[in-house]
Amino acid sequence: MSIKMKREAINTIKSLTTDRFGKPAPMGSSTAYEMRSVAVAFGNCIEPTNVKAGGKACPIRFQCAGCGSYRPDPSYLPAVEEHIRALKADRELAAAMGAADFVIRNLDDQVTAFQGVGESQKEKLASMPDEMRDEVEEASQGSAETPSWDLQECCEPGHARSRSSGGDRMTKKPRTPAQVLLESRQKTSREKRAKVLAVVDQMKADGAPITFLSVAKRAAVSNWLVYASGVREHIEAARSGQAVAMTRQRKEGSVASLASLATDLKSARAQVRALTEERDRLRAAVQRSLGERVDAVSAKDLVARIQELTVANQHLAAKLARSEADARILQTELDEAQDDLAAARTVLRNMMRDQSRDSS
Repeated sequence: MSIKMKREAINTIKSLTTDRFGKPAPMGSSTAYEMRSVAVAFGNCIEPTNVKAGGKACPIRFQCAGCGSYRPDPSYLPAVEEHIRALKADRELAAAMGAADFVIRNLDDQVTAFQGVGESQKEKLASMPDEMRDEVEEASQGSAETPSWDLQECCEPGHARSRSSGGDRMTKKPRTPAQVLLESRQKTSREKRAKVLAVVDQMKADGAPITFLSVAKRAAVSNWLVYASGVREHIEAARSGQAVAMTRQRKEGSVASLASLATDLKSARAQVRALTEERDRLRAAVQRSLGERVDAVSAKDLVARIQELTVANQHLAAKLARSEADARILQTELDEAQDDLAAARTVLRNMMRDQSRDSS
């Protein structure tokens, strides 16, 4: 996994970190997440000695759910559930061996504590929108660096090897149902993102105006997904490219400016009014002319004259219809240009706010 992808994953997960009671304990930044914590078997640990030893010097032998330095997040939920099953099996084995009460009680307490951790993480995931949950589960692969540890090795007294030298201590385990479900949701998330990016590329090729709402509508995804990290940047880059191309075309004179479109619309409206007035004058003149000639003209001549006037009226009606259609087209172009301008202003405000927040 690249450093950029890992940093994006940490940015997604860092705000979801909790303490052992499920209370929010987010990291202030991705740097703090990496420097002040270390990934252990069932979450992150902020105990300084353990952090310095790369996660291999836990003072209480990785009984994480009872430690104040424990910082779990949803990415460790499969590991927590697997550990609960292992603790239950150990408890039954200890009872069968006739172990002391304090040993069995310790295992029972650990099961209860880890069940509380698992329930709090499940509630956090369930309260998220589907797209955000997909984003979190996809980011989990980048933030949970060590999903499976050999706890027997880690808990040996005096063991404090670094993470780089302990890679051969990790044990491979079969996938759990939770991991299978996680991979399925991650696949769905990747497919949705790929669909959004394909829609953006198609809109660029078609020359269609690209906005966040139009992309979400055409890709049939939620508005939240098009603003997600990794997708938003692609859309913004496409919008910037369209803006540059539009500016170049306007300088070359191949695309009308907003002021030019407004002027054309005003002119078209004036032409429509003039044609309407002319039609009314002609209609009144025809009515007067027919009234004056009806008595002097034979029926045959009258029919011919009516047909002639009907044809003339049809020509004028067609001309009026064309003018009205042109006016509607110009109005549509003006509305789209105004929408693009409003969208650009909104994106600029968001970018300025994000930059201000990052700098603070």
